[in-house]
Amino acid sequence: MKSDLLPDAVEEIHVRLIKRPSAPLREELGSLNELAASIFENGLLEPIVVRPADSRFEVVAGNRRLAACKMLGIRKVLCHVIELDEKAAYEVALTENVQHRTLNPIEEARAFERYVSTYGYGGETELARKIGKSQQYVSQRIRLLSLPDDLLVRVTRRLVTLSQAAELLGLEEDDQRTISEVMAHEQISSRTVRRLARQLKSTGESEDPFLAPREFDQSRRTLVAVRRCIEILRASMIRFDDVIQRLGEDEWLLKEVLLAHRATIHEQIDGLYRLRDRLGRAEGRTGFTPPISTERHLVRARVKQYRAVASR
Repeated sequence: MKSDLLPDAVEEIHVRLIKRPSAPLREELGSLNELAASIFENGLLEPIVVRPADSRFEVVAGNRRLAACKMLGIRKVLCHVIELDEKAAYEVALTENVQHRTLNPIEEARAFERYVSTYGYGGETELARKIGKSQQYVSQRIRLLSLPDDLLVRVTRRLVTLSQAAELLGLEEDDQRTISEVMAHEQISSRTVRRLARQLKSTGESEDPFLAPREFDQSRRTLVAVRRCIEILRASMIRFDDVIQRLGEDEWLLKEVLLAHRATIHEQIDGLYRLRDRLGRAEGRTGFTPPISTERHLVRARVKQYRAVASR
């Protein structure tokens, strides 16, 4: 294989003589409007890298730039011609796209997987050395492909972060989908996803109901706080009644004032009772918080709630 530049390797080539790569790194080129506008305004600032292939030239790097030039009706583009075999061309294309971060994580993962498995060009260690990344980086990207397709779409659309997706690896597919649905409705951290994933892997019970992540037990905490406020106000009512009963007949004015305050406290207690009942109904309870058996039950209950709302 020859990887040195050919003499006079930078030249203008007619677009009809340039074809797309035989092994493209991305299935779709995405929107080209901004890129085309930039080329129209400033010209093609970076040559397209091509290699001789049969009677034409094949794009090694710059597939989107070539498509944008065609969209603008440009007939000739500046090209950097390099003589490469298929393996080296794939490595150059991959390196440029990884370094420039033009691929999303799933596109990277599929490109890595093709290099290692489909084309058999080399192992993860060799690929990592070629693109200037760690072997762990390559391995973790490839592992993402074991996630369900709908979850990969959410990662591609940035609805699920890479760190969140990584926490789902190793779970059963149903559990992956369960947590994924929760993430689609609630803003939860990677740390929370990690705790949920760890709990879903286990079959033991959570002894402390407040071991649940804050994002999921907030309603339960609120319910406990409301019940505590009711207890405090009811205790205040008892003390008010004791003070009022001790007042003499000549202290009728103070008694009237305290009775008015007692009525206010009574109204506050009634309001808290109504709030308690609303919170209880929202959580599928009847006023009291039953013990939480497992995080699995909590997460699946939340997903069931979301599905019920979506089906209305």
